[in-house]
Amino acid sequence: GYMNGDMGLGKTFDMPWDDKQKLQLRWDVFNVANYQPFGAIDNSRSGFGVARDPKLRNLTPPSNWSNFTAIQGSPREMQVALRYSF
Repeated sequence: GYMNGDMGLGKTFDMPWDDKQKLQLRWDVFNVANYQPFGAIDNSRSGFGVARDPKLRNLTPPSNWSNFTAIQGSPREMQVALRYSF
């Protein structure tokens, strides 16, 4: 596994006309560092660009040349919330 850091900030304000009424503002960030672990590299013969017959001299790299086949995890997400309590 990997560490996925989340963070949240909040501030609660008392309403001046009634102490029981409150207004809260929150900002939450998920995956703060935007850490993306990579999937496996294509280790097949075509992934390395090696031709079956070396005499063909196929020097054109394949379309997925040394590419990671997938990215795992989720991107950074943010949300803002406003809550009124009475």
